[in-house]
Amino acid sequence: GRVRLAWLFVEALEFSAGLRLPPDTTESEIRSRINDVLAKVELNAQQDQVISSLSGGQRKRASIAVELLADPPIFFLDEPTSGLDPGLEKKVMAILRNLADSGKTIILVTHATANITECHQVAFLSQGRMVYFGPPRKACEFFGVGNDDFAEIYNLISDSEPGKALENAE
Repeated sequence: GRVRLAWLFVEALEFSAGLRLPPDTTESEIRSRINDVLAKVELNAQQDQVISSLSGGQRKRASIAVELLADPPIFFLDEPTSGLDPGLEKKVMAILRNLADSGKTIILVTHATANITECHQVAFLSQGRMVYFGPPRKACEFFGVGNDDFAEIYNLISDSEPGKALENAE
C-alpha cells in the first residue's frame, strides 16, 4: 500500500487508540475517549487539521492527547514547554495542572520557571543532588529570594558547589 504523508489529527488519534486500547474496545468507546482527550487538551477545533499544520503548542498538546488515550495514572514529561512562547507555555502548564487536579500524577523536568507555581511540589537539583523539595512558593523563602523569583534560585544553585546553596539558605 501507499504511505500516508498527511494525517488529520483525529485520524492519528484513532490510529493510536487502536494501538493503545484493548482490542475489544468498541468504535463508540474509542470515539468517546477521543472526544474526552480532545476536550482535556483543548484541541476540539483542530481535530480535522493536518498534523503538520498544527502550531508548536498544539503539537505538544496533541502528544499529550495521544498519551491520554490509554488513561495512564502517571505522566513523565521532559521539557514539555520547551520552544513555546510564554502564552503557550502558560496554557500547557494550566492543562497539566488540570490533569493533576483530576487525579493524574504529572512529573516533569523543566528549566522554564514562569509557570512553576502551577506545580503542587517542586524539586531543585544542583550538581546531581536535590537541594529543595516542597511547594514552589516555599522555595523562594527557603532560598531567600523574592516571591516567584525562581530564575534567581537557578542562579544560586547553578553557581554553587554541592551543598553550598543549602548552606546559604540556612
